[in-house]
Amino acid sequence: MKSFIALPILCALSSIPSSVSAQELKISTWNLNNLSGQNNTGCTERVQRDYDEIKKIINAIDADVWLFQEVENVGALARIMNPSVWDCHIESRPDWSSMPPCFNNERNAVMQRVAIATKKGMAVGKKEELPFLDTSGRGTLRYGVAVNIAHRGRTIHILNVHLKSGCSEESNGAACGTLFEQIPYLTSYINEISDSNAPLIVGGDFNRKLAESHDDAWHSLSYRKSVGLTITSNSDPSKCSLKGDKNIDYILTNKHHRELYSVEDEYEYSFSGPYESWPSDHCPVIVNFLSK
Repeated sequence: MKSFIALPILCALSSIPSSVSAQELKISTWNLNNLSGQNNTGCTERVQRDYDEIKKIINAIDADVWLFQEVENVGALARIMNPSVWDCHIESRPDWSSMPPCFNNERNAVMQRVAIATKKGMAVGKKEELPFLDTSGRGTLRYGVAVNIAHRGRTIHILNVHLKSGCSEESNGAACGTLFEQIPYLTSYINEISDSNAPLIVGGDFNRKLAESHDDAWHSLSYRKSVGLTITSNSDPSKCSLKGDKNIDYILTNKHHRELYSVEDEYEYSFSGPYESWPSDHCPVIVNFLSK
């Protein structure tokens, strides 16, 4: 097992431009289900009206920070995020030499990367990547991406992750072996951030029902009581689950963040119409924080 490598974490406020002064801070995480940069490529067929529908939802939610999963590249982000309104910070994991075939069509898959989008005018520190979450060491697993933002004179650390799929609640099998290799590295990173007294938001697709009673992954992530890691977003059954399963997409906070912010609202954005017409197989998860 690899040893955890500590990375530079905090940017001093003096190194970041002036902070956003609004009292509210709205964070949303959304797995975009294989968002590619071109029409009808990859495993999810999309044409311009599908990209327009995603943009419509993004505008309706009106978050200050978006945590996206399953984005192919900067070109894919440009299809849904106006570059005059948003700054985008995407993981730099290299393309694979060959892409596997899709299970639902005859095309090949596209890269799935994580990205953070922040509104223009928001003070943002240098992007940080977490390549140690790729425990394969071959680029087959997604990195995490983190940024610091300045808000009301405070530096907030925001991390976006997309962990290994196929292990939503059990503990056995190859997928679970991989996910439970990732969990200690993520836990160490969260603890290191928290030990520096930094307010922390961790969001993304954990591919795990962390809110289930006695979940092993959640027990590992939250074992340090001094960190006070808590599920801040909706933990009820997901509106995007056709089986009524609990969420696997979450927004977490540490105690340092909750000392500075309360939760004004938290919810899951739901889609209308038949499942086949939905813009993604995941619903956006939103938390609106209020500065104390």
